[in-house]
Amino acid sequence: ILKFLESTYIPPSYIVEMEKVAKQGDTILVSGMKTGSSKLKARLQESIYKDVHPAEVRLLILENILLNPAYDIYLLVGTSIQYGVQKLRQGKITEIAMPSDQYGLQLQNNILHPKGDPSRPVAKLDQATSTVTALQQGQTNLILVHKSIRMQGVSRLPNSTVYVVAPAYLGFTVHPGDRWVLETGRLYEITVDVYDKSSNKVYLSDNIRITTELSEEHFEVLQSSLNGSYHYVMALKAGQTTIDAALTSVVDQDGGVHTLPVPVRNQQDVEIYVPIFLVPSILMFPWQPKAGVYQYTIQAQGGSGNFSWSSSNQAVATVTVKGVMTTGSDAGVSIIQAFDVRNPLHYGEMKARDSFEPSAVEFTSCQVEAHVGQVLELPLRISGWTSVDRGELVPLSDCSQLELGVELENPGVFSLLEGRLKPTADFCSGVRLKAEFQGYTRLVVVYTQGHVRLSASIAVAAYLPLRAIDPPSVTLVTLGSSKDMLFEGGPRPWV
Repeated sequence: ILKFLESTYIPPSYIVEMEKVAKQGDTILVSGMKTGSSKLKARLQESIYKDVHPAEVRLLILENILLNPAYDIYLLVGTSIQYGVQKLRQGKITEIAMPSDQYGLQLQNNILHPKGDPSRPVAKLDQATSTVTALQQGQTNLILVHKSIRMQGVSRLPNSTVYVVAPAYLGFTVHPGDRWVLETGRLYEITVDVYDKSSNKVYLSDNIRITTELSEEHFEVLQSSLNGSYHYVMALKAGQTTIDAALTSVVDQDGGVHTLPVPVRNQQDVEIYVPIFLVPSILMFPWQPKAGVYQYTIQAQGGSGNFSWSSSNQAVATVTVKGVMTTGSDAGVSIIQAFDVRNPLHYGEMKARDSFEPSAVEFTSCQVEAHVGQVLELPLRISGWTSVDRGELVPLSDCSQLELGVELENPGVFSLLEGRLKPTADFCSGVRLKAEFQGYTRLVVVYTQGHVRLSASIAVAAYLPLRAIDPPSVTLVTLGSSKDMLFEGGPRPWV
């Protein structure tokens, strides 16, 4: 006997009040502990009612019996299925060995196909193995019964309907993803299903034979079932291919092969693509309190070419449907993912980090000489640690919005042009100088933020355009003679 307070049942309010003072009312809650029968008595507690006979009820506690499979089954003629009997106790399922002293299986209520043979049943049951074999088209019921006559009228046990049908068409499924857009290097389970004319899926026993043709160029078959309905494969090569399957025959218990007069065939078109990857794999930005300071177009390669984009942290970075990432107002890391619209199981991802302080500044290898009037582009690389405890030193993807101090030791040689270089894969920004007068100078770039001061310098040179003095344009010499030529301008020696 249980208390309602200890269960999910909701009793009348007066019962709740009585239970609080350890009393019982006209409604109680009982739970079966084990199978068998029990008597439940109820009497009035007050002594004045001692002559009132108690009420009595007999309770029968039965096992919770399950039939496996518990759903209706569709079979082809000549195929079979083995049933199991299970019991559920305290949430745990255990098998009951069949044949059993308590339970038995029976086939009842044969309904033949209009063209069926009345002298034969629709199916037969092997009691030793609990196996039902389909003999001709029609339907029959598999009944689980109590062997005890006394129990047969007390409880109703589960049953199943067995339909014996003709195959009508084949279907294909692939897992995972359930879409026929696959990816090279991935493992897939390909299943060929058989359906009747009403689109009911047929149970495929081991004695049917399905021939399945998979392109050896596109698939490596790692495992296949005996009946040919299941294949565990790896996608090898990108491209388009077709899977061909045919239900051809049924093998009987004696090994005889019964070929279908007309095999049931079908095809499935498959598209295979290389995995998706994003370029670059990581983007690093110095944190800025204002959202939208930096933008970067991420390139998605591989897949079907049609992608949907997502960001794991919208406050750190957002991404548009075209893969344009924009920094947010928060510091941190966001995972940018591009999903293949045709199969969202396939995706590529990269990290956008907007959180660290620059730690190193340097100029990258570039041209450092220019003739007067020419423009020099000096690319700049700024790097920082990936975490507060340093981690890995990586270059910034874009530093064009950082406040940088730019100084020329000899301002007359070069002049500083407005604007910064647009970031590329090799540098995050840079400065532009115009050569004004012949000479040498040093350019110094300084980054200052709080207690951090970083700098980088580079020497540059300007020279006059190279031109011929003597001869000014053309000279003629005879065979075996020589002529000294005089030029002015051009690059000067580095001292």
